[in-house]
Amino acid sequence: SSVTFVFTKISSMNWTEAQSYCRAHYTDLASMRQITENQKTYEDPKLQIQAPVSTVSGAWEPARVSLYRDPWKWSDGFQSSFRYWAKSHPHSENCVAALSNGGLWVTRSCKSEIPFICYKHLPISKKVIKLRVKNNSNLNLNNEAVQKEIMVQIKKKLRDKRLDDNVELTWRTQQDGDVFHKEDEL
Repeated sequence: SSVTFVFTKISSMNWTEAQSYCRAHYTDLASMRQITENQKTYEDPKLQIQAPVSTVSGAWEPARVSLYRDPWKWSDGFQSSFRYWAKSHPHSENCVAALSNGGLWVTRSCKSEIPFICYKHLPISKKVIKLRVKNNSNLNLNNEAVQKEIMVQIKKKLRDKRLDDNVELTWRTQQDGDVFHKEDEL
């Protein structure tokens, strides 16, 4: 599913309060698990903030992010392998904040009261796309192994263009049991 970030109107809360608020009103504190998500958040003019974000658990300074030490985990319990630390910043506190100048992370005390960002899941959108495939060989496109290989190639193209997040691809089987039909058969 897709997510949207919400910069709350609440002025400031500590990490625990911010997490409880986000879970009660949205989904959770913001998790910047990927660089693209992180950049998207900072490029959204509605989420521009005047000061740096604070707390690893979904806050910016002044706003919280959802990362906390144990080792570093997101507030939803997801182990964090993504890192976006500001250079030469000590990692002495147990919560993280994102700075407004590019979203780089800094550690902050979990007791610091700063503004925070929540996220919420958006409804899943289902789209059916008609695909025209040119077959220059005698391959049977309705062969399961051939379909799997075509799907691998499509997913690779999406990944190369960084469009593979939150995308699930499946073939639509027609009434006759086939996925592909020659155009002259239609």
